Amino acid sequence: MLNPIIGVALTGLSELADTMAVAGAEILQAVIDAQHHEPQQVAASALLSGTATVMAAYRRHIHAIGTHMGTAATALTSAWTPYGASGDWNVPEDLRAPQLPELTIAITAAAPRPLAGGEILDPAYLEDVLVRVRHVSNTFATPSIEAFTTFVRSELLVGELTEAFDTIMVEHAAAMAITSTTMQQHLTHLADTIQTAHRQYRDTNLWTPITTTADTGAAAS
Repeated sequence: MLNPIIGVALTGLSELADTMAVAGAEILQAVIDAQHHEPQQVAASALLSGTATVMAAYRRHIHAIGTHMGTAATALTSAWTPYGASGDWNVPEDLRAPQLPELTIAITAAAPRPLAGGEILDPAYLEDVLVRVRHVSNTFATPSIEAFTTFVRSELLVGELTEAFDTIMVEHAAAMAITSTTMQQHLTHLADTIQTAHRQYRDTNLWTPITTTADTGAAAS
């Protein structure tokens, strides 16, 4: 039978993995839904569409990291249970974060043009969407990882389990941090690009259409 402290730690590790796997899913859906509210708002629509493209691409990586972490936590639990009975400790394989394909995000501008019939560019509406997108990009990182690590990791005794536990936590937390930070950089660049296009429209009365695409490479494993 698992030591209660160890049981809590391993259960917590699995729960954190589940949380990481779905991180951002609700936000992405909200962004997708918002795209259809004011499609005639060309600047805001380009911003929301681009945000959805970037987030959808990175969601695949985030899900892969969380899912892999859950698999590693299950393997660790399976290895620790017989150790308590036999004393034979076999370190599970594949505890480190998965290698993910590099994402290529392209934000491109078309030739400036007058607004077409029905298209509008409301500065107040655009500013509201800009604030929301910047907020998402700046708060998407997972501070719960640090809190979880500090609380649960401190409860474990030094030993084989702790080393394996640390490998899972450090590797997957680092992968999540890198992924979140890179996504933030792309969203910030997108918001800046849309803001610049709006300023140019204000000065020239010509709108520069902005398109965002994502090349996700091979499927994440």
